[in-house]
Amino acid sequence: MQLVSNGAIGEVSLVRTTCSSMGPGSGHGAPTDFSWFYQGGAGEMSSMTGYGLIKMTAVLGAVKSLAATSCISMPERVMRDGSAKGKRVQVDVLDNNVMVLDFGNNTLGTMDTGYVMMASKAPDMELFGTEGVISTYGGDQVDRIRLHKDDWNTDVAGWQDVDIPSLDSRWAKHSSTLPSLTDAVLDGKPLVNGPRHMAHVVEVIEKTWIAAESRQTVDLATTFPMVSWKDLPIDTSTAKLV
Repeated sequence: MQLVSNGAIGEVSLVRTTCSSMGPGSGHGAPTDFSWFYQGGAGEMSSMTGYGLIKMTAVLGAVKSLAATSCISMPERVMRDGSAKGKRVQVDVLDNNVMVLDFGNNTLGTMDTGYVMMASKAPDMELFGTEGVISTYGGDQVDRIRLHKDDWNTDVAGWQDVDIPSLDSRWAKHSSTLPSLTDAVLDGKPLVNGPRHMAHVVEVIEKTWIAAESRQTVDLATTFPMVSWKDLPIDTSTAKLV
């Protein structure tokens, strides 16, 4: 948010986000039976998609319209570990989804979300601007940000790591939802992740299913007030656990 709001990459034209994995129960150390994740009412769209959507919309604003395509790519899953080890599950929820998002102002985005990605070294989010690129790594717990610049005036070009103050602090690696709620109650400040923002994310998820089934572009009805960088409730450069 800080880099984009300060114009570090100019005007954003495209964002790419991934919220995909092989799904719960597909690796070692499963503490319980995760087979229900592959049944109706669950799935990646209901469990993890919100993380990526919250990040994208917090930086770029509300989605105006979207198109999507979805399918079941792995119709049977086998639980790998834990109490359900060896259990076979017939998948009846869409496990492979790709969304195309229109944020308005000539800014587009794509997002893949599903239980079909075993591994990837790609960034979980990339923002492409007129003057640079931002890549983030670590999913909902951002642990690395890289910035690419190609400045014709200063001849500065290439990738550089962005310093993330207090990266070892829990505040820097998790959303500031609770501190924001405290500030809202005590001082009347705006919520970072307010209810209207969350309602918009839920609508994006629901409209993705509709768009995928209809094979039509679908408009979004909800929006939310953007929170600027200066309104964030904590300064991560001085944040400490107490």
